[in-house]
Amino acid sequence: MEKILLVDDEQSVLDAFHRQLRKKYQMETALSGHEGMEKIADSGPFAVIISDMRMPVMDGITFLMEVRQVAPETVRMMLTGNPDQHTAIEAINRGAIFRFLTKPCTHEDLTEAIDAGLVQYRLITAEKELLEKTLKGSIKMLTDILSLAYPIAFSQSMRLRKYAAQIAQKLNLSGAWQYEIAAMLSSVGFINVPTESIERYMAGATLSKEEKGMVAAIPETTGMLLANIPRLSIVASMITQREMAYTDPLNFASKEHSEVIRIGANMLKVITDFDILLFQNHEPEDAIKIMAKQHLLYDSTILDVLTTIDIPRRANVSLQVKISELQKGMIIDADIFNERGFLIVPKGYEVNEMTSERLKNFLLNQGKSDTVRIKMSVYKE
Repeated sequence: MEKILLVDDEQSVLDAFHRQLRKKYQMETALSGHEGMEKIADSGPFAVIISDMRMPVMDGITFLMEVRQVAPETVRMMLTGNPDQHTAIEAINRGAIFRFLTKPCTHEDLTEAIDAGLVQYRLITAEKELLEKTLKGSIKMLTDILSLAYPIAFSQSMRLRKYAAQIAQKLNLSGAWQYEIAAMLSSVGFINVPTESIERYMAGATLSKEEKGMVAAIPETTGMLLANIPRLSIVASMITQREMAYTDPLNFASKEHSEVIRIGANMLKVITDFDILLFQNHEPEDAIKIMAKQHLLYDSTILDVLTTIDIPRRANVSLQVKISELQKGMIIDADIFNERGFLIVPKGYEVNEMTSERLKNFLLNQGKSDTVRIKMSVYKE
């Protein structure tokens, strides 16, 4: 059952409301805004919070503003014995309240307001859950497609996600999930690039004019694919702006969420180029030194943080692992081809939940046993 929190500095008022409402709602009370914040931290979440306006130390508007910051889904209501227009306007604008109630408030008026607040809370949380499920499902679908069709690009996306998560943590960035998802999905645009061109690009080989054009279009292609997915517009902008984030900072001046997008785009530029250098067998320290010499291309703050994160290093041994023993995070250490010479799983591919099934199907189609051992190499942190 959803919980209701009543906040008033008069114990008699709280006791009266509690007697009237306790049989219908699960209720808690607090004698001040500070106590109310403690209740939210210790006993939350609350579906509806009703606060008196005039309280010492922290008034109702200030309290509901803080509630809005820590519990944005909670439906907030104001209760006051002084219903002047200025107070109402300030409460609505600053506290974003759902209802404005006046003292004395009848039992009928209060229950009607609470019931309406509960309906609103359920709508908000249902929409949030739907968005989160839609978002997670969309991301999983995109990464699964990338995993099956473009394993090299998928492996890169998993590495970039790890780098982005650590950098966001080191920089104490809020909304870290956006940077991780931007890193994880930044390779989706490879779907427009032939596999052999991807391999040449990652290996640092000379590309044809057509190949250069396809590679240059990857950020824009990815951004277009993501732009219409709920809650991914900022992520899409990070990816689209990756190549101009540091060289053209004024490009972000008029954009909504410009600073978040700028940081995300700069981060993608740094970790993408870094990962390509590692793919070309540069040691992490050497890769960072190479990038530092091109200081006009990279955000120095992010490049500095890159030197402090945990970077996987190849172990000195290779292992023979049965398909049944594959584990998430293992790295394929030898290209696997089918009988017609097509690459099925490339060297450097990071095993995920779909890899085992992919290899089983491949080996069975080749008339081989599922006990065939696959050459593997494990990266150590």
